[in-house]
Amino acid sequence: LATISGVSRIAAAGSRAAAIKDGQVYVWGSGTRTPTLLGISDAQEIALGADIGAVLKSDGTVWTWGNNSVGQLGKGAAGGSSSTPVQVVGVGGTGTLTGATRIAVGTDAMYALMADGTIAAWGSNANGRLGNGSTTNSPYPVAVSGGETGTQKFTGADAIAAGNGYAAALRSDGTVWGWGKNNAYQLGLGTTKEITAPAQMPGGVTGSEHLQGIEQISLGQTRSLAVTGNGDVLI
Repeated sequence: LATISGVSRIAAAGSRAAAIKDGQVYVWGSGTRTPTLLGISDAQEIALGADIGAVLKSDGTVWTWGNNSVGQLGKGAAGGSSSTPVQVVGVGGTGTLTGATRIAVGTDAMYALMADGTIAAWGSNANGRLGNGSTTNSPYPVAVSGGETGTQKFTGADAIAAGNGYAAALRSDGTVWGWGKNNAYQLGLGTTKEITAPAQMPGGVTGSEHLQGIEQISLGQTRSLAVTGNGDVLI
């Protein structure tokens, strides 16, 4: 493997990896060990899935590449694939998505944390992984829902994470909210109710309280992790 110096961000998923250096994206894996330029500039953050990838540029736009079978590239239509980055369209399918501050990539869905604390999601909506109160796939960004009825926008998000068919958001008040696939208790709700809109993750020994004081979250295949302000890891 060739050495890349001066890297600011890295990402890996499956057999693929990527790195950002001086705003340019280098990718390798899937048969090649030599990093190659992806062909995009001003990259600020990068995230990978098994066969998809996303880049957040410094101007707040999001660019994606890879498999688009269920609209996971967010370009407005499903089908095919793209080996070069395409720009994600705006919420509802018009214009372009702007104002993104963080990105996360799941198995076949993507998420963008917006500057106003809302979350945009697109791609597969199996198990409700887009968090908009439905299970209908979307080839363009939709707003993750909030409120008890799931009809309002989720707000106050400070960080996002994506796993295999589920996702979670960390709010600025230190609470954690999850949605999507829940067959292995990965949402920590004590049941196995895919959740189509964000539900607050419980905590405590008995699960009768709610997680609070959380500063970091991370999701895996079927496991969720959280780090508290005093450095404790909750699993």
